[in-house]
Amino acid sequence: MARALAEEIGAVHYEADQYFMVDGDYRFDPSKLGAAHAECQAKAETALAMGKSVVVSNTFTTHKEMDPYLGFAEYHGVRAEIRTATGSFGSVHDVPAETLERMRARWED
Repeated sequence: MARALAEEIGAVHYEADQYFMVDGDYRFDPSKLGAAHAECQAKAETALAMGKSVVVSNTFTTHKEMDPYLGFAEYHGVRAEIRTATGSFGSVHDVPAETLERMRARWED
């Protein structure tokens, strides 16, 4: 969905999960989650600095998780638009149900 939106509006698309793609396979390593988000943030800010439109599709459950991206947008003078996916979509990466429930529990609107 996010990738299609990015293509539709001529934007680049980033998400932390891209960090875990190795030779076309998703290889999640929770010990590298911080590095994955740092890389996603760096790519998004670099693209904004180059005048590109950016779509970031991470699972933001708290304002704190979105703050870096909102700060980048403000710094580079671009309007940020937040789109919230509602409903039950499951997990394309087989995230355990209990993990998804913890994420739902910390949701900040």
